[in-house]
Amino acid sequence: MVENLLFITGLTLFLFVLSIWGFKFLPREKWQVLGTLPIVKSADGKWQGLNLTYYGLFNGVAVVIAAAIMIILLGAAAMPVSGTILFLAGVLVFAVPAAKIVARLVEKKPCTLTIGGASFVGIVIAPWVALGVKLLFERQHYPTIDIIVLLAAVSTAYAFGEGIGRLGCISFGCCYGKPISELPRYLQIPFRRFNFVFLGKTKKIAYAHAMDGKEMLPIQGITSVIYLVSGLAGTYLFLEGRFMLSFLITLATTQIWRVVSEFFRADYRGEGWFSTYQIMSLISVVYAVTTSLLLTPRTVTAISILRGLETMWSTPVILFLQGLWLAIFIFTGRSKIITAELSFHVQTENI
Repeated sequence: MVENLLFITGLTLFLFVLSIWGFKFLPREKWQVLGTLPIVKSADGKWQGLNLTYYGLFNGVAVVIAAAIMIILLGAAAMPVSGTILFLAGVLVFAVPAAKIVARLVEKKPCTLTIGGASFVGIVIAPWVALGVKLLFERQHYPTIDIIVLLAAVSTAYAFGEGIGRLGCISFGCCYGKPISELPRYLQIPFRRFNFVFLGKTKKIAYAHAMDGKEMLPIQGITSVIYLVSGLAGTYLFLEGRFMLSFLITLATTQIWRVVSEFFRADYRGEGWFSTYQIMSLISVVYAVTTSLLLTPRTVTAISILRGLETMWSTPVILFLQGLWLAIFIFTGRSKIITAELSFHVQTENI
């Protein structure tokens, strides 16, 4: 349909411009700290500052865009908005805290977050949350919710969310690849031209491995592109009514690439040649395939992207997305690693 093509084309152009901008500017030093809030005043008159990061900003944007896409897709399939929000909230209430909990268990660091751990918990819990929402709606005599449609939408949305979220990793200088000089020669040739050079001593790549200023494999950018393309493919399949394929392709692509990409990363991901996160990703793929075999998609109302877009223009949805962005920004954007000192004075010549 023309509407589907226009929607996917517009989304592609937006993501292309955002990605090109992010890949070019975010490795620079100025794109790490968004702002600083004075918190405690010390004896010398200076204030201890709380740094708010672009990492948190982009994570918030990523989650909101992912949630919006999910709402649009499920709206296009005539799913009730209330069910979509209930399902999304049910998944996030488990997945978001898991980003910190799993990182502590695997990496033994108290101030680290892991999207890999959050996604694993989200993938495991999603079918059960979907089942709970379905049973609740049936008990209340609301329209029936198809579980595989929910899973296809959330898997597609997740691909977009993590793809955009990688811009936050570029900004913070985390999840970085190996130096170009350490790559096999067949990879050095193309990436001598296309690479990331991170600047700034407060970037994680600087204080963890002293690799700032070096040409690095742009693994965050590669991951972002693969995930976003996967999300676009999932969107197309969803709008064509091929929910099972949309679910399996987006989930398999994101999780298998996570396994592959970690072999090209230099940052610490836990002990062992094959990390815990890679094991989680493989389990996720097996779990998703097994889950899909147990689900039989029913015939849903004809997909209409225009109907899906209409679901966005309601006060509850807009307030939900605003609140979601603020919650994610507060959770991920307050830096506990980078500190700051602030001093204030009067510019007397301007009085």
